[in-house]
Amino acid sequence: GGFILCGVGFSLILGPLSTIASIIPFFGKLTRWLVGLVSLLLAVVVASITIAVAWIAVRPVLGITLLAVAGIGIFALVKLRKNNSVPASNT
Repeated sequence: GGFILCGVGFSLILGPLSTIASIIPFFGKLTRWLVGLVSLLLAVVVASITIAVAWIAVRPVLGITLLAVAGIGIFALVKLRKNNSVPASNT
């Protein structure tokens, strides 16, 4: 339930972007789709971290393991993004 509400909350926060972009119909549909995707990804990250922190109070080993896995995932995404954004050469 918390994950769904987190996703709805992010969708509501980012919703004005698609409203502004809906001046041009194609951009409105595109930004609605992107807002939904970004909201889903943010909800996964925030809900997972919240659940892991809550587990630390009950089962510290499991909670710390979940946080470590989330940290490794975030590190891998950042590293992958840096590798994909190679600057163009001046040739």
